[in-house]
Amino acid sequence: MLLENIYSQDSEQIDYSEIDEEDLKKLVLDFYDPEIATSALSELSIRKSKLIIDLSNTILKDSIGDNFLQSLAFKSLYEFEKNKAIEYIKNNYLKCDKRILLSIMESIIIDENYFKNNLELKIIARKAFERLKKIPKNNFNIPEDYEWVIKEFSL
Repeated sequence: MLLENIYSQDSEQIDYSEIDEEDLKKLVLDFYDPEIATSALSELSIRKSKLIIDLSNTILKDSIGDNFLQSLAFKSLYEFEKNKAIEYIKNNYLKCDKRILLSIMESIIIDENYFKNNLELKIIARKAFERLKKIPKNNFNIPEDYEWVIKEFSL
């Protein structure tokens, strides 16, 4: 499928499973349409593509796309290359976008034992949580995600 044809469709009309990985990568990096870019990154993640780690790193390092794409990139990085995601957390938890911070906190809660058993990471998790608590929940598109993190965080 030609990329030009893809851009002429709504995101929901596209069958991402029929698009090859290099073209999916282009759709993400072009960020012509936010929904298409996010869906393309999601498809690469579903496929467990070898491209996902480098692509996620690039998105986060170069701030490509919107906070939803960057948030998905962080989640993908955490799933497929936890050590790189931990480095991202260490270097960015005080300055990243609120949506990415929320994704960081969701990952910390889901993988609580990993953070609980490492003093440095435990301190970072607590500081990230304090930063998150200062952001009003109505600043999030899905306040329920914020409420869940506030309720579940226990480090």
